[in-house]
Amino acid sequence: MVRYIIARREHFKVFWRQSAGSYVFQALASAGVLAIGGWLVINRQLTLGQLVAAQIIVVSVLAALEKLVRQAEDLFDLLTSMEKVGHVTDLPMERRGGHGILEAGNEGLSVACRGVRFAYRPGDEVIAGLTLTLTPGDRVSLVGASGAGKTTLAALICGLEDASHGIIEVGGIEVRSLDLASLRRAVTLVGYTNEIFAGTIEENIRVGREYVTPQDVRWALSKLPTTT
Repeated sequence: MVRYIIARREHFKVFWRQSAGSYVFQALASAGVLAIGGWLVINRQLTLGQLVAAQIIVVSVLAALEKLVRQAEDLFDLLTSMEKVGHVTDLPMERRGGHGILEAGNEGLSVACRGVRFAYRPGDEVIAGLTLTLTPGDRVSLVGASGAGKTTLAALICGLEDASHGIIEVGGIEVRSLDLASLRRAVTLVGYTNEIFAGTIEENIRVGREYVTPQDVRWALSKLPTTT
């Protein structure tokens, strides 16, 4: 945010310099035409009507140039916006295709991590050489300080992040070889932040999952514990 504010200030400094320079140039050009034209009129080399006509032409040309400069500013803003959009569109897209996960029913799927390493920045590993095996039906709690890598591990298992080293398997198949849509139908990451948006309960459950039917929603809600 600080760099953005500094960049905006520098942008407006350039804009004000350009505007001031434009007005100074117009004033000097008009003064020059009047000075030279007045000297020519005094020496009877130019009529007063010709001087007025020349002044009108110069003012019109300068006004057109000023409009062109202002449009050039809008053009540069457009090019900057296109560059920002380009940074987003140039980001690597998620892979498509791969193996599907077999339906596990209520038994669940196995999860295996072998020598997993991950770092958001080079030299600052969040997960360093993790080895973990979970069998179907296991209930495991990962406890640690904030930033220890608990959510990162869940994101790796869901395919939201890709481990830099090591192997992660879900249902006996490496995550890198799985179809992401199939993986995310079988594995769900529920974050600690408020993920509920304004809408109905059904809309919150079905968002991004067009294959979920109203009957599926009612079944899922029936499995939730009720409180009195």
